[in-house]
Amino acid sequence: MEASEYIRTRFRRAGATVLPITLDHVLALASLKEQRSDPFNRILVAQALSESRTLITADERLLAYPIISIDARS
Repeated sequence: MEASEYIRTRFRRAGATVLPITLDHVLALASLKEQRSDPFNRILVAQALSESRTLITADERLLAYPIISIDARS
């Protein structure tokens, strides 16, 4: 099985959703206080805020944001 097929299968089985980056997500970046953090992390937080989604992460910096998150370390 190719990697792309494997990943799609795992996402489908887990019921996970892949979110494209939209203008609303980009605009939500302005509401985030920390401006110097990793840009990829910031867009993940902006997406979680805009979409009212839960973010699953093991990154302590992401867990510190005021979003609904699940600590993947536990």
